[in-house]
Amino acid sequence: MPKYLDGDVGKKLNTKLDKADKDQKRKVKEKGEGEALKNAKAAESQKSVNGQSTITGEGLSQEPAAVDNDSVEPTEQPRKDVPNPDKAADKADSKKKEKKKKSEEERKARKEKKRKIAEANGTIPMELHLDSGDDSSSSNTVPPPEHPRTQAMPTTNPVRIYRRCCQLRETPILKKITEQLNDPKNSPPDSGMVEKLDLAGYWMQLPDLVTLGDYLAVVPVREVIMENCGLTDEGLRVVLAGLLAAKKPAVRKRRTLTEPDGFIKQGGVVERLVLKNNKLGPEGWRHICLFIYLCRTLKCLDLTGISFPRPPNSNPRASQTGIRPEQDVSQLFSKSLGERLGGPTISLINLGQTGLNTEQLGTVIDGMIKCRLKRLCLAHNDIDPEGLEHVARFVRSGVCEGLDLGGNDLCDQLAVISEAVVVSNDNPLWALGLAECNLKPSSLCKLLPTLVKLPHFRFIDLSHNHDLFSSDPSAISVLRR
Repeated sequence: MPKYLDGDVGKKLNTKLDKADKDQKRKVKEKGEGEALKNAKAAESQKSVNGQSTITGEGLSQEPAAVDNDSVEPTEQPRKDVPNPDKAADKADSKKKEKKKKSEEERKARKEKKRKIAEANGTIPMELHLDSGDDSSSSNTVPPPEHPRTQAMPTTNPVRIYRRCCQLRETPILKKITEQLNDPKNSPPDSGMVEKLDLAGYWMQLPDLVTLGDYLAVVPVREVIMENCGLTDEGLRVVLAGLLAAKKPAVRKRRTLTEPDGFIKQGGVVERLVLKNNKLGPEGWRHICLFIYLCRTLKCLDLTGISFPRPPNSNPRASQTGIRPEQDVSQLFSKSLGERLGGPTISLINLGQTGLNTEQLGTVIDGMIKCRLKRLCLAHNDIDPEGLEHVARFVRSGVCEGLDLGGNDLCDQLAVISEAVVVSNDNPLWALGLAECNLKPSSLCKLLPTLVKLPHFRFIDLSHNHDLFSSDPSAISVLRR
């Protein structure tokens, strides 16, 4: 390592170096003057117009590399008519700087334009500045006002709220959502609510679903369609939690003395929820059961294509070890329907293609009768004669207004449904779906005479039953009667 000198020694050394440098400069200057005296004639001939010589050694800063005492060529004084290379170089440098500055400004403008397009498309989240009056995230050169604008009430613009949720979660703004929120018909500016949010076929990652859950907790939405969205159990949980946390827009009214200030019943605002064709497990079905139990405003629920979990195998050692056996999802589903906090407000449940077995179907039907469900869809569930008895029990309860049994083989089993229909003025049944049920003309001969006597019956679906009209005799005569 180098050893640094002390203070006094360093000062002495610096003094010696300065003295040696001055001596060297003086010798070089004297040597230049001597050369000029030796070649006096050459020096006189090199005098310029203003009478100054260029051969003097006053401007010399260092000793020349090789000096010939006999012949020394003096340097010529630059003329005024000859262009100065230094000025030309400076001018070229200034042009390069201006060109570089211009290209830099153009590059920044292009970058800013791309950023604005990305914000509009929802590729990147929009930045919201407190001092700016609009939603644009562009950096404004105008200085902020001394007193920023303040709102007496929080914003109810659904697009601004969604952009803010995306910014806080650091997730991209989805164009599919912003397009629907910008529609004034879908989200009236004065209501503070969104009528419909359709995300059918739009696959989203878990971070996007978390952001959507935050948004649904702030902005109430009446109808949410999430068909084939790639929902998982965790993604479904955050969405349902957001729907439950939503509240209706506050309406200014006189404060009552019997109700505490700020007390609002929880239970969400959503009325129709579609979760069709999503792969959910037992945990996802438990989330659905809890949502049915807590949501007070739910009217329509579509669970088509979501496989119903099979009942767990009974473990004989569970009672001995004291471990509580796992509850079947069908029992939990039935209990959540029968003991809802909102009461009998659900009017439609679609359980098509869920794979319910006979035992599970009977358990679910018990909860639906207790909940006084009005319309039920059990299409494409391979219902056997024993399962059809449970369906007949639902029809016989006197609360069924509509029943869809399409996709089940009911060729010789419609007599069970016909016997379950109680002909009275109070029977509310008005719709029956029997599409693709492998029906024959003899099947209709048992059912139609009973349906004709019902006072409120209006609709029947017999599509995709080719044997009704391909056989001889066909069902045309029965339909005419």
